[in-house]
Amino acid sequence: YAALALLTTQPIQALTMSTPTAAGKAAPRIELFFSSSDELRKRLTFLKSKGVSSFNIVNKSNKDDILESVKIIQQEFQKDGEDDVVSICAHYSLKYNKSRKMD
Repeated sequence: YAALALLTTQPIQALTMSTPTAAGKAAPRIELFFSSSDELRKRLTFLKSKGVSSFNIVNKSNKDDILESVKIIQQEFQKDGEDDVVSICAHYSLKYNKSRKMD
């Protein structure tokens, strides 16, 4: 019961994986799925136009280049001399990136 009590005293923000806005409300965090850099850029353009700036990047393949995806998101939010705040949570999956060799 102590663990449950500890969890309930923590801010809701910590449990919902959201980022607070200037008004103190939780902004949505969007999980991005894409198959190419161009597709990622198109999704970011749309989401940015809707005011979304918090993203999760999933790692469902050992071919996913997570670092490159983070760089693209940063570039998209620094276009045209703007320096908009962006929140990125990059997931790394041991399941999809483990070596097939026995150590």
